[in-house]
Amino acid sequence: MTIEKIIEKSKANETPDTILLVADNSIAQKLVVAWKTVEITRPDPKQDFASMKEVWAAMSFDPKQWYIHAGLSPHENQRIAQSLIANGIVYPDGTVNDLVHKFLNTQVAQLVTKAKSGRNSRK
Repeated sequence: MTIEKIIEKSKANETPDTILLVADNSIAQKLVVAWKTVEITRPDPKQDFASMKEVWAAMSFDPKQWYIHAGLSPHENQRIAQSLIANGIVYPDGTVNDLVHKFLNTQVAQLVTKAKSGRNSRK
């Protein structure tokens, strides 16, 4: 299967329980948001792979860049980053789990609403 097909298959099997890995973990949330900004070197898109594990093995990216983009120390957060990869929260094409993405967007919307209401109450 091509990288695109393997990622599509994985995305079709996303489940809401993955949200639990980022819901109360601000480091994981920062890493998910920063994932979209990381430069990823991908193999030939026509190349065949048997599994997502093979796709990840053929990809390359600089984990330090990922941590720095997230505003985190490169040495302290490797375990969490590996969990995001292993649990299908970040994908090798630079995208993120759609359910987690929607959850984080809801969290941001709530923060914005709270900030706006705080400003309005001071007027």
